[in-house]
Amino acid sequence: EHIPYFLHNNKRVTKLCLLDPLCPFKQEALQNRSVCWGYEKNCDPKNGFSYPVCTKADSGWARSLDAAQELFWKQADFGYVKEQISELKTLCKASKPGDSLLKCSSHTRFCRAKNLYLDLRNPRRSHE
Repeated sequence: EHIPYFLHNNKRVTKLCLLDPLCPFKQEALQNRSVCWGYEKNCDPKNGFSYPVCTKADSGWARSLDAAQELFWKQADFGYVKEQISELKTLCKASKPGDSLLKCSSHTRFCRAKNLYLDLRNPRRSHE
């Protein structure tokens, strides 16, 4: 079920699959290419992987079913991923191909890195 969504975000893999006569996911690679997980910039919500369905809205955290579903999506679903990606800041930029790269969202909740070694055996503690 998740294969078309994976292929949509991995164009190189899709291309390799289409060229490989033994690729078992050819049908998925040729399927609806507009599907998305929900966090992508150009993702139409109706083509997203899923959206939460709430059957009850507790007035303690949401005023309506729509508000409850949106809040859940933003805090515990792909909406959270979308927010983290939108906050990414480059902390270490590669000056040439193969160099290290580090991008993190605020408070380093979410990071992307390439060619980076982090020694976390004895991390220093912050006083925040």
